[in-house]
Amino acid sequence: MALSKQTSNPAKNAGLRNNFDMKLLTELYKIPAKTGNEEQIKSFVLESVKDIPMQVVTDEIGNLFFIKGTAESYPCVAAHLDEVHLPCE
Repeated sequence: MALSKQTSNPAKNAGLRNNFDMKLLTELYKIPAKTGNEEQIKSFVLESVKDIPMQVVTDEIGNLFFIKGTAESYPCVAAHLDEVHLPCE
C-alpha cells in the first residue's frame, strides 16, 4: 500500500482557519506591549471578547482572567499580553 503525501498548512493546523483569524493575529502583533506597558493590548483583547458571555477578572498586578462556565474543573489557556516577539512592520 502506497502512502499518499499530505500537504501541511501550518496556519490551518494552528487553528487559524480563515482570513479573520489571520487579520486578528496580525492586528495583535502590531500593538506595542512592552513589559509593564500592556494597557493598549489589554484594551484590544477586552474589546475583542466583549460579546462572549463570560466573567472577566483583573488581579492586583493586572493579569486578566476569563472564566466561562461553572464546572468544578475546566481547561485553562494562558498567554502573555506583553511582547515576546519583534514588532511587525
